[in-house]
Amino acid sequence: MDFPCLACGLCCEKARYVKELRPFLDEKGQCFFYDRKSRKCRIYDCRPSICHTKVMYEKRFRAFMTEKDYILANLSVCLALNRAAGNRDNAERIRNIMEEIEKRAD
Repeated sequence: MDFPCLACGLCCEKARYVKELRPFLDEKGQCFFYDRKSRKCRIYDCRPSICHTKVMYEKRFRAFMTEKDYILANLSVCLALNRAAGNRDNAERIRNIMEEIEKRAD
């Protein structure tokens, strides 16, 4: 299952909250690979494992949670970030995506 990213950039902007991303932080606590103007990763195709949901699931989470639960957990973080940023439209889209995923069988 692919992660349904909205490409809002908030995970990159709030990278300071993820200890594994500390080596990649700029002076503002954002990932220094994040392009603020385009709101995209400059190295997306070769980004660190921590930024790649599929890789992280396989490396660290597969042994104790389903991929569906892992994606829902990540979407919960996206939802919280978007709510905190006041992005109501994105928050609603994420909530709808989560509801659709929750309906699926494992």
